[in-house]
Amino acid sequence: MNIKHSSLILVTLFFMGCLTLQAQNLNDALRYSQYDYFGTARSAAVAGSLGALGADFSVASTNPAGIAWMRRSQFVITPMFNLYTGKTLLTNGNNREVSESASSLSLASFGMVFAGKSRNPVWRTVNFSLGFNRLADFNRKTVYRGTSQGSIVNRWTELANSDFGIDDFETGLASDVQAILYDENNNEYFSDFVDENNDLIPGDIEREQTVETSGGVNELSFAVAGSYDDRLLIGLGVGVPFVNYVEQKIYYESDAPDVIPFFDALEFRENLTTTGIGVNVKLGLAYRVNQMVRLGLAVHTPTWFALEDNFTTDLSYSFTDGGVGSTETSLSPNGNFSYSLRTPWRISGGAGFIFGRSGFLSGELEWVNYGNNQFGFNGFSEDEDFANRDVEDMLASSINLKLGGEYALQQFRLRGGISLRQPPYTDTEGLPAFDTQISAGVGFTLESFFIDLAARRSTSEAVYRPYLTSYYPDQVFENNSNYIRILLTLGFRF
Repeated sequence: MNIKHSSLILVTLFFMGCLTLQAQNLNDALRYSQYDYFGTARSAAVAGSLGALGADFSVASTNPAGIAWMRRSQFVITPMFNLYTGKTLLTNGNNREVSESASSLSLASFGMVFAGKSRNPVWRTVNFSLGFNRLADFNRKTVYRGTSQGSIVNRWTELANSDFGIDDFETGLASDVQAILYDENNNEYFSDFVDENNDLIPGDIEREQTVETSGGVNELSFAVAGSYDDRLLIGLGVGVPFVNYVEQKIYYESDAPDVIPFFDALEFRENLTTTGIGVNVKLGLAYRVNQMVRLGLAVHTPTWFALEDNFTTDLSYSFTDGGVGSTETSLSPNGNFSYSLRTPWRISGGAGFIFGRSGFLSGELEWVNYGNNQFGFNGFSEDEDFANRDVEDMLASSINLKLGGEYALQQFRLRGGISLRQPPYTDTEGLPAFDTQISAGVGFTLESFFIDLAARRSTSEAVYRPYLTSYYPDQVFENNSNYIRILLTLGFRF
């Protein structure tokens, strides 16, 4: 099989059940279009609700008009500590929850704002910003474990006996290591997990999968903003997001109770690296109604991404035949596939209320229709149409509400915020009405230096399937995730 073409099949069809292919593309579309806007610790502490108030480097990636509020130039750097904890439960059979955790360090923001005065007396300030903000973070390690009937080998048997046939990344490996065998009399593939009638041999086997991901979407941002008569602010930004996503999956099965004849154990590894670059444009407006009330509005064009996937798989299979144990291994070729993704338009609006020198309250509402994601598979129009139809049918618009506030006590700042985001699916049965993020932070500011600390906690519930089949038992894991991000911003004014 041509590697380039088999790569396309793997990318577009990999996680499909019943030989209908949709899940991988949905995951990709959300992964590269659903953002958290980490930015600075000040912004994270108030749930990213600074669109109308600005005066923070992070708004270059949300509402660039806000940088025009700054009267002095500044430099900021924000490292971020990520802590993930979660619990998973295999709902098939009698299993217990499995707990896991992982941690990592990354950079949430880094950049400068150059404040300048215009020679035109009407335009009070013209400011520029340059740097990057982290839009999405992929650092996570999850372990799924339990005992139940069925095997991933059942999936490979189904695929081999379908129009999918033998490929270089799944069924070909399974055939190489004798996980699936060909019956010339019946002209079909079979495995150790079914009897002569193709019925599943009863008996629970142990299974475990470790899914480890890393990387993120970091946006290099350029923005310019001006203040017209200290009342109307207009900002224009150009974002250049860079994608780096690394995923390693290790799936393991073992027949410790010895209930399946011949089969002893298997290990299937999947390695995927996605890299790419995109571009977008942001237009922002902010308006000072009076000294207390400020309004903001921002429109983001789609991001046009050029992406490339590189991936490999390998499989080892252990079995005992005639009292003799054997282990066979097989490694796939290097697969790669280049494609494009156009994310949806984004619109946000908000308001801020400043209470003299005592602090502020702010709110922002963001709207995105994730069903408008569009893939481009150059030369494979039929697969492209299929993927985009599934995205349109299964993803929906989502509203993200952000509320935050700050209380000032001389040089000290106390902050808090909450974000509520709707699930981006057309079918939300069984899902909570909103995914919730709660944040809090403190700050200390001097004339030429400031330091801010923030913590953001988010929770989510999801269902995970390590593989899908159309006829044999479906393995369903329930996953409850908890993310804590701690951000520290060091800032210098000059």
